[in-house]
Amino acid sequence: DRTGNAPNTCANPRLPTAMEACCPLDASISRIKATRNYIYDGERMTFDTAGKKCAAIGRELCDFRKIDSRVSPTFKTGYHWTTAECSIEVKIDQRGYVSMIYIIDNKRGAQALHISEGNLNYFKVYWENDEFPNTSNNCGNAEGCVALSGGECQCKIALTDGMGFSSKPSSANDILSTLVVGAMIPQVFD
Repeated sequence: DRTGNAPNTCANPRLPTAMEACCPLDASISRIKATRNYIYDGERMTFDTAGKKCAAIGRELCDFRKIDSRVSPTFKTGYHWTTAECSIEVKIDQRGYVSMIYIIDNKRGAQALHISEGNLNYFKVYWENDEFPNTSNNCGNAEGCVALSGGECQCKIALTDGMGFSSKPSSANDILSTLVVGAMIPQVFD
């Protein structure tokens, strides 16, 4: 249900974190209520698998408003995949601590508090040379970063997925110097 009974959130589409929500293939038919392929009742799946489960019943994943409760009892609802776009941004406070924010297109109802714009769950990041986007450096002059009224910077991020090493690292220092979290985009240093 995307109308307030369950919070909105984002998820990695390659991980089995949600169930399918299927709408008619004909876009002219209402997409307010989605149904599920109940052969897989309660199964959490990847985004691609959810699309295949919908196709198996002649439907497709969609940006729905709620799950049809005539077909699915409300106690069986939970997170469902949607076609709404989602991105992750970070909020950086004046100490360099970071909190995650999920930006959800077509958000309906509440958003999970731990990933909302009001998120105060900050974690420590070890910034190189203690340099991080902040209001005194105009949020690092980084494209996609804006100063917030509370003194924080909110920045768009890009997630990359790849191998950190092609062979076994020779030391823990090799690992720590190669695998970094919280690095500013390289263009900032040009």
